[in-house]
Amino acid sequence: MESVRPQRGLTPKSFLGSDPIQVDQVLDCYGLLCPVPVRKTAEAILGIAEDQVLEVIATDEWFGPDLEAWLRHQPHQLLGIERTGQEIHAYLRKKLYSC
Repeated sequence: MESVRPQRGLTPKSFLGSDPIQVDQVLDCYGLLCPVPVRKTAEAILGIAEDQVLEVIATDEWFGPDLEAWLRHQPHQLLGIERTGQEIHAYLRKKLYSC
């Protein structure tokens, strides 16, 4: 079941140093298979403000590589990906294209 839920919180660890990452929204893609998690990520990131952080939770083993491939063509910043059991947690900071 996929859902987007506004949720503010801190990640269990930081990928950018000692400070936890502030998560502004969580996208649950548990059980969804390629290409749906990346497509849902693309839709969800449109709904948050610049510099906010989207956490995506997925279980598809190809989600990480698919997300990284998609992000090569996007301005958004991948803060990190971590695997905990079956779940893959990805943290993205929304960025806008600059001219």
